[in-house]
Amino acid sequence: MKGNRSGILVFVERPPFSEPFEPLVEEMVEIARSAGRSITLVVPCRVRNPFPRYYLSRGKVEEIRELIAAHAPDFVLINIEITPSQQRNLEEAWGIPVCTKQAVIHEIFAQRARTAQGKIKVELARLRYELSRLTGKGTELSRTGGGIGTRGPGEQKIEVERRKIKDRIAFLTRELRRIEQQAFTQKGLRRKLGVLQVAIVGYTNAGKSTLMNALTGSRVYAGARMFATLDPTSRRLFVPGIGDVILIDTVGFIREMPETIKDAFRSTLEEVKEADVILEVI
Repeated sequence: MKGNRSGILVFVERPPFSEPFEPLVEEMVEIARSAGRSITLVVPCRVRNPFPRYYLSRGKVEEIRELIAAHAPDFVLINIEITPSQQRNLEEAWGIPVCTKQAVIHEIFAQRARTAQGKIKVELARLRYELSRLTGKGTELSRTGGGIGTRGPGEQKIEVERRKIKDRIAFLTRELRRIEQQAFTQKGLRRKLGVLQVAIVGYTNAGKSTLMNALTGSRVYAGARMFATLDPTSRRLFVPGIGDVILIDTVGFIREMPETIKDAFRSTLEEVKEADVILEVI
């Protein structure tokens, strides 16, 4: 997707249509911007009952095709997850790449990861996402593949790829546990010393890292963009009357955080649960 930088956002609303529309669209536009993409046109689309072939209705697909012809975007970004076949069908109908919210978030994370722990978490999230997409493709191919009791060549290839991804996930999970065990030992030492731990939480790009820098005089990266922080960052702060306090800067939240992201960053969320104080930046 590199080089495809200007696109159309197809924003799908689903029942009960009760959440304000504008903040959700703004979040999607900001997600795209954080990945180095710009949204030049937003196409709202209410879907009560998804259509199997495109998810969208044929009429809406044709309407968007005409908009693509008029505006010549590089890509279409859709804010929901669709099946691999639906994505392929939309790309064939529109003639340009179609990407989902989750895929763009993975792009952002790949750009932001700096530490070994962060890079492993990002790769785990991406691999779990790819595995879910392969499972969908396998289901589709099984309907049109080989005969009874056999697999077509496409299905066999997907099975090999699935095994490779699962093996890689298992390896990375072991590596992540090893790194996290070292961090757990350090946290245990702080607990024994009775050091108060304060987790700074909030929406991504709310100013958590900026607050930590202001309080501690540190230089944690605090860019005006989503997911500037992927790894929990700890800094010591002396508070009169209390003593030393450990401030922990955590990964930010978004609405409808994808499950693969939650799974990869579950240990980061555990930091919040274990903190003595939770400081929310709003």
